[in-house]
Amino acid sequence: MKLHLLSALLATLIASPGLADFQQPQGDQELDIAWGAMDERGLYHSSARLVADVSAIAPGDSFNVGVLIRLDTNWHTYWRNPGEAALPARIDFASTGAGFGQLKWPAPTAFDEGDGMFITYGYKDHVLLSAPAKAGSADGGQLDIRASVTYLVCELQCVPAFGELQLSIPIADRTEHGPDAHLFAKAFAALPITAAGTGLRTSASYAALPTGPGQDFMGRLRVDLCGPGGDPDCTFAALPVDPPWGTLILAHAPSLELRVQDVRRLDQADDAWEILVDGKSIAPYEGPATGIAGLLYVATAGGQQAIEVEFPVTASVTTGTPQAISAFLSDVAMAGSGPAGASAEPVDLWTILLFAFLGGIILNLMPCVFPVLALKVAAFAELVHEDRSGRFIHGLAYTAGVVGSMLLLGFVVVALKSAGTAVGWGFQFQHPAYIAVVAAVVTVFTLNLLDVFVIGVTAGSAVRRTDSLTGTPRSIAEGVLTVILATPCSAPFLGSAMGLALAGSGAVTFAAFAAVGLGLAFPFVGLTFVPGVARLLPSPGPWMGRVKKILALLLLATIIWLAWLMLQAYGTSGLVRMLAFLVAVSAATLVFGKVQFKAGRDKWTPVGIATALVVAVSVFSLRFGEPAAVPTESLRGSPWSAEAVQSNLANGNPVLVDFTADWCITCKVNESSVLDSDAVQDAIQETGTVVLIADWTTPDELIRKELARFGRGGVPMYLVYSPSAPDNPNLLPELITRSMVIKALEQAAN
Repeated sequence: MKLHLLSALLATLIASPGLADFQQPQGDQELDIAWGAMDERGLYHSSARLVADVSAIAPGDSFNVGVLIRLDTNWHTYWRNPGEAALPARIDFASTGAGFGQLKWPAPTAFDEGDGMFITYGYKDHVLLSAPAKAGSADGGQLDIRASVTYLVCELQCVPAFGELQLSIPIADRTEHGPDAHLFAKAFAALPITAAGTGLRTSASYAALPTGPGQDFMGRLRVDLCGPGGDPDCTFAALPVDPPWGTLILAHAPSLELRVQDVRRLDQADDAWEILVDGKSIAPYEGPATGIAGLLYVATAGGQQAIEVEFPVTASVTTGTPQAISAFLSDVAMAGSGPAGASAEPVDLWTILLFAFLGGIILNLMPCVFPVLALKVAAFAELVHEDRSGRFIHGLAYTAGVVGSMLLLGFVVVALKSAGTAVGWGFQFQHPAYIAVVAAVVTVFTLNLLDVFVIGVTAGSAVRRTDSLTGTPRSIAEGVLTVILATPCSAPFLGSAMGLALAGSGAVTFAAFAAVGLGLAFPFVGLTFVPGVARLLPSPGPWMGRVKKILALLLLATIIWLAWLMLQAYGTSGLVRMLAFLVAVSAATLVFGKVQFKAGRDKWTPVGIATALVVAVSVFSLRFGEPAAVPTESLRGSPWSAEAVQSNLANGNPVLVDFTADWCITCKVNESSVLDSDAVQDAIQETGTVVLIADWTTPDELIRKELARFGRGGVPMYLVYSPSAPDNPNLLPELITRSMVIKALEQAAN
């Protein structure tokens, strides 16, 4: 159960043994009888009163009756669809002398609760939930009305409120408006309007309809506002796009648990929009006979307006084939990535996997992998001289290390997505503890190359294998290290593939990460089986020991880079903490190397002490504070924001947006060799281009969303905006050249 339901249940059990055991509220709460449950401090946080818009009623006349709920500051209650947690308010009117219609719900607002864990819909401050009523024949001198009321009041905790309210209205010859009539006028003004007569048209198609509980539902809901497809006299300006839950609130789909994935503009001229929804069936699914119903929020001259809409089922319904589902997922990822008025072409699952595999292959040539590439070249030199079975075993071990690490990373991504936290490629380098652990792994590898200890030996084979660069455990470890150091880089095909995969289901994400791993391992493993390669390389010998020392220097350079990352993101304090952790890891590794080949129990005591030292130091050192303050200006450009882009375009300046991160080596290579070159800097000056920097070194949800909007899963990403086409930027590839950037800047200026 969700947090709200649990806290509500606990509050109910603690505060009252039963619904009939109410406690009398204190102060000026507007109640006719004992009411509800208190929190642990003895507070109710709300009050309720039964009101009508008449002070006297004539038999046969119509009137309105409602429950006015007032809420403490920062507390709220819930709409008929409470969202991903909580409970809706329930009001039952009763009277022997009147009949009542359906409850009227004012348009709710969205609440982002649990630090983004879930979205709920409801009301703050106060709300009047009313229903139309009609008086019957006269029976006595007054009309007695009762209301049984139950609702939930929440802030960080939830308190249930429940009880019976009463109201008596005098019977008279003529109906008279009462002092509370103005409350109903305000409540009616906040009611959603119907779509009929507004010029708004809706349609829908579905990629997957469930056939039973727990199965997927995926759909595209189209809205046509002003323009040829709608009423030319309508006053709607546009859909508010961010946040998506503020655009469409699903009112009722009893057998479905639905959520809005994204909103995209389909046609600028017709003002047509598409809302992508998905979810699962939570009951035996009978199909939306009249479609999905909900509240659509649009912008008008006077602010936002909620409109009751229905999206009917059309003939465009598939049976949930993998192609239809993958096309839906690709549309989610690519929403907004193309020019206005053009929808994304469907991308099937096999295309995503092919792009991921090719991106993994190209990743071997990225700067991130250079330190490990040197290790792999040395290992390759020995491996090609083994027999076919030996090459197969070590190739399989290396592949297992790469793919296994990728799948572990994919598991973390899927788990974070399930918890409501969206991430991108290389996201782990945004967290200081991960940087410190990576530095520790590289330190251990460096000490191994310096013969401080040996991977994959037994006491009986120590002498024979001390100088060996291979061994199955080492092959696995090299595969793991390859993944660790490769993920800060992006590559052609990889950014688009991971953008689609990260927007897809857990299965799609896992498959894409596995495909990247296979591509990353493929060149090394494939080359070992090429005939004749062994004759081109020298046989293993003393030269291998000298190579190890050179490789150790390359890994030491990697540690320096990681230390620089920590210093940039978390300052001197973060750097000192990481260095203390590395000293402890180095000490433990030295101890292990000294006792590695000893027999018996004697070696485990110092190993245990060294391990305890690492744990103790890590408890105190791996506790990092907030990221260091990012400077508002840099030598390369100003901080990126959507507002900054539009402001500069409005002034007639082209805009170059550089999505980068300190841990992204591909970004740094592009910056030093291309963006900071004299030729590109001269072009920036001549074209009047404004450079904006979107720094993703530390987590930034706005940057992640912008990357996803253009179908990218990580950095680098380069956008060149032209004032003449502000909604259609030029998306450059991950690897850029000077001529490519200069041409894009000149086109944007012209």
